[in-house]
Amino acid sequence: MRRLAMDFDGVVAENVGFPEIGKVKDGVKDAITEFRKKGYQVYIHTARSDPWKVKDWLHEQGFPDMEVTNTKLPADVYIDDRAYRLTDWSRRDTNNILSQAKEDMKPEDKLRSYLSDYSSN
Repeated sequence: MRRLAMDFDGVVAENVGFPEIGKVKDGVKDAITEFRKKGYQVYIHTARSDPWKVKDWLHEQGFPDMEVTNTKLPADVYIDDRAYRLTDWSRRDTNNILSQAKEDMKPEDKLRSYLSDYSSN
């Protein structure tokens, strides 16, 4: 069976800032149903240290039973709101990668990144 990993904060739930859990993202339940119909085993991964709380939240929100982990497990597809798709290191340009990642950030993440960069100088 093929495996599909979905990040929790920002993909399944609105990212409202740890430790809070936001609302269910529009369309995610239907997407999980479709992935499962297509033969994917869907699991949720999180950077949170308490994956059982995520599992409880998913159950309370009416999601199907899924594995929840804070360990990156093997998967055929990873869905994450902060990912950069790398296809080839031979043409690497680390400045381009970082600027593209910052361009793709949500406004609140840009501010957090800016403040982090500023405080490290």
